Amino acid sequence: MLPTRASSSGPARSAGQPSPELRRSTPGLGPLPRAASRRTPPLPHFGLRALSALAAASLTLTAGCGSASSPGSATPGRPSPAAAGSPVAAPLTKSVGPEGGTLTTPDRRLTVNVPPGTVAAPTTFSVQEVTSTAPRSLGSAYRLEPSGTFARPVAISFDVSWQGAAQETLAVAFQDASGYWTTLPATLRNRRAKLLTVASTHFSTWSLVTTTPASDMAGSFTVTSTLDVPLTAVGAASLGYAGEDASERYYLLSGATTLQAPVSYAGNACTAAAPAYVFPTNLVEVFKNAPVKLEWGTSARWDLACGAGPATGAQFAFDNFGLNYVGCSRGPTLGALPAVVTNDELKGDYTIDCSARSGGQLRAAWDFLRCGGSCISTNSCATAAQVVCGAGGPVCNVLATAPVGGACTPAGGGTGVCSAAGTCGACTQGATCTSANPCAAAATVECSSGAPVCTDRTYLLAGSACTAGAVPGVCSAGPASSCSACSQGASCTSLNPCAATAAVECSSGAPVCVDTTYNAAGTACTAGTVAGVCSPGATPVCGSCAAGTPCATTDPCAETAAIDCSSGAPVCTVQTWKAAGAACTSGATTGVCSGGTTANTCSVCSPGAACTSTNPCAATATVECTS
Repeated sequence: MLPTRASSSGPARSAGQPSPELRRSTPGLGPLPRAASRRTPPLPHFGLRALSALAAASLTLTAGCGSASSPGSATPGRPSPAAAGSPVAAPLTKSVGPEGGTLTTPDRRLTVNVPPGTVAAPTTFSVQEVTSTAPRSLGSAYRLEPSGTFARPVAISFDVSWQGAAQETLAVAFQDASGYWTTLPATLRNRRAKLLTVASTHFSTWSLVTTTPASDMAGSFTVTSTLDVPLTAVGAASLGYAGEDASERYYLLSGATTLQAPVSYAGNACTAAAPAYVFPTNLVEVFKNAPVKLEWGTSARWDLACGAGPATGAQFAFDNFGLNYVGCSRGPTLGALPAVVTNDELKGDYTIDCSARSGGQLRAAWDFLRCGGSCISTNSCATAAQVVCGAGGPVCNVLATAPVGGACTPAGGGTGVCSAAGTCGACTQGATCTSANPCAAAATVECSSGAPVCTDRTYLLAGSACTAGAVPGVCSAGPASSCSACSQGASCTSLNPCAATAAVECSSGAPVCVDTTYNAAGTACTAGTVAGVCSPGATPVCGSCAAGTPCATTDPCAETAAIDCSSGAPVCTVQTWKAAGAACTSGATTGVCSGGTTANTCSVCSPGAACTSTNPCAATATVECTS
């Protein structure tokens, strides 16, 4: 699809006189010979035969119009045919077969690359250096043979390393059979190798020329016809800028028209041996003064094989200035958009209607864009775009794009944003979406990154049930809740060595191993690498305790003591007692031990102290502590 041209900032341009080149080339077209069995009569006097007859007369009427151009002219007016160049050297010849081949001139300024499949059998190719008669020519021209149309495009490359001019000011031109020199906007410019390359399915005489590529145009046209054999054809055209004068701007139209399938005649499906027809060069005229208008024309013909039916041909000769199909109504196609005739674009839709004379209709629609002109890209993120013709037909090349996340309109309509790559993708800011996070309570679309991102806005409460993949889980706590696997009540191994059992608890939003029962106080345990016992209480812990270890007791009647752990904590416990009557000290009081194995206590006792005997017959008594 052609790029859309932006509104021109310059004045509108148009054309007016009949195209002399159409008049020159069309007489050679003529009506195709009809098969003996074909009964369809030719169109009456307003058909192609009439066009052929009128064409010769029209040459006289236009030969003196405008200002003539000459080879080397810096500001040509109306272009005119030039003579063929004279040989400078003997031709270079080479046999090239279906495998392809290459020819390079002795001065190495021209190389012809013939790709595989261009010819079906060994064919003699030749390159001959001749004098150039092209306007604004540089150096010699080169005449290439053989004539005819090739199955595949041949690459013709000019070495421009010997030229000091910028590549953008150079072009490749060819001379057609009528003598016109036409530049090709579709030129590949290899700045590193200093090569200008064009592709062509036909040979002619070729020359390097200076040019104003910003004035060239390129585009396409479509022709539909029911005047004879019904057909649809699509053309790819280059409009090489050929100069201008006070009233007109001139282009030389070149290219090929391809017959589209299906085509039928007398109920039989038809095929063309060569669907692509290289049409003769035609002069395109744009008239600058009111009424601004474009006048142009083109023609094509194909020989058809129609199955078991008779061979026939399909053809058309179109112009929008009234030379052919005399007596038929003609004008802009009803319902079509108005024609565009500016410096930047030539666009129109035109119908020649011969229905009233049983002749059918011929309709052509075209759109030609100026190479290097501004255009409106189909990419709504483009803020600046330019028509580029170097690789063939015009392409609207994006020069700058809107910032990432900028609003745009996708090709399918609706709302969108510009991506980092500068393309427009569908995205509706704030639209409700389904989050991939099972713990998101609500999510909306965020477009600021240049692509639609479903962003969580609110979350479920921590501990809410969710599914992490195929595993049950719970939502975590925090501002960015996520789902973690968690099986409530599942058995787990507690880090507390005094726990007898433990189970998973999920209410916090993460799996926590919680103790459910404990070992009895004093139960042996290990705290790290230290042996111990479980403490008493509702939440026992493992404390260090070395049972049997000697210890110092505060009991004055204890003979020996050792650590006892049975209570869940280390307790220094008396193991043996002193004998009854053994001296002892309890605080500041001295006394003797009471003796015994469980309740040996230190009691106050002063040996020899006077005391009152319970014996009434005793005259005196003293205290005895040995018991």
